Amino acid sequence: MVDRETTFKIQGSALEPGTLGLFRGTYGQPLVEFATGMDSTAQFQYRTGGSTYADTITSASLGNIDAVRILANARRRAKSGGQEDVTYGWSVNVILRNVP
Repeated sequence: MVDRETTFKIQGSALEPGTLGLFRGTYGQPLVEFATGMDSTAQFQYRTGGSTYADTITSASLGNIDAVRILANARRRAKSGGQEDVTYGWSVNVILRNVP
């Protein structure tokens, strides 16, 4: 396979209502939730060369994106009388194969 399309989307979780989920789908297939329990800090970041990632990108720079970072942050709320919230998460860089 020379080329393939994969879609990632952050939206409301079907598995844990009230949180966000990260969904993934390959071309022509439905999106499937594979990360759940994320909070509102979960986001995509975009690299347009070098090693710096930006939270937003302008339409003029879309063609310059060479990698996308997925930041999947989650927070477990403290139980009544317990310690503070626990924040955890992961990130992954998706290097775009069609970049020369």
